[in-house]
Amino acid sequence: MSYDLQIDAAEAPRWRALRDAIGLADLRMLRDEPAGDEWPARGLSLFRQHRSTRTTDVDWQDGKLRIVIRPLASPDDCDLALRVADSAARLVGAATVQADYFGDVDLTELRRLHTVDWMREQATSGARILATLIREGRGPMAMPGPNRSCYIGTRLLAELEAAGPSDGFADRVLATMRRVQWDIPASFRNAGVFVSTGGGAGGAGSNDGAGKARETHFAIWLPDEDLILPRVDYVALRVAEGEIVMVPFAAVAALAGDHATLLDECQLLVPAMSPTDWSATVEIARSLAAHPRK
Repeated sequence: MSYDLQIDAAEAPRWRALRDAIGLADLRMLRDEPAGDEWPARGLSLFRQHRSTRTTDVDWQDGKLRIVIRPLASPDDCDLALRVADSAARLVGAATVQADYFGDVDLTELRRLHTVDWMREQATSGARILATLIREGRGPMAMPGPNRSCYIGTRLLAELEAAGPSDGFADRVLATMRRVQWDIPASFRNAGVFVSTGGGAGGAGSNDGAGKARETHFAIWLPDEDLILPRVDYVALRVAEGEIVMVPFAAVAALAGDHATLLDECQLLVPAMSPTDWSATVEIARSLAAHPRK
């Protein structure tokens, strides 16, 4: 579950003033900075470059400024949220912050109560819940971050649990999430992802049982680029101009073989291929194709 900090504020603070008051050189926004100084209608999604595992959402509505700490936020993210709360409260003249665990907290007590141990407990409880959900068959679980989601399922969970003592499990989960966000070779880019509501890879109409068309997500695999293939429904191999071969995502790891590296439970790093390797991959893909298109 997320952890909320709320501040009574008749008006939202100026977002540039808040940014400056937070005072972190590595502070970034998920979306482009608003053109003006007014509080953005969509709120702020903040993160710290090379440190964050999740984003910290800040929104103002109906006289309340709400700061949301997501499950499995890193200690740096927790620290960011506390900085936002302290800075925002001072800007709007609030003396207290409403905290999930502690109720109304005097601003001078905010850090005394939200300690390093509290930050660690946030990670420990989040990792415990994650493991429980995966064991109940609800994996892979996606944890969206500043650059992409990190997926953990049964395979990666077993690896993380076996990699060291149980009291370090949460640290290993956070390290994995941080790696997925930030430790990608510079030459790799996210593969283009497209969404279809016209019936998916097979071309026939499909719906969710209530008459609503299902969305089908597919990523484009190009042979001459270093790509991050995200978890989607299908991967489309571009064979030639006007021709693609559509492969179910579950088959892609085996199709790529030693050429690819697992980034997490299921996402793949796929470097560019030589024409010879690509031709061989396409031939195998044709036998696995969900629906080749021309």
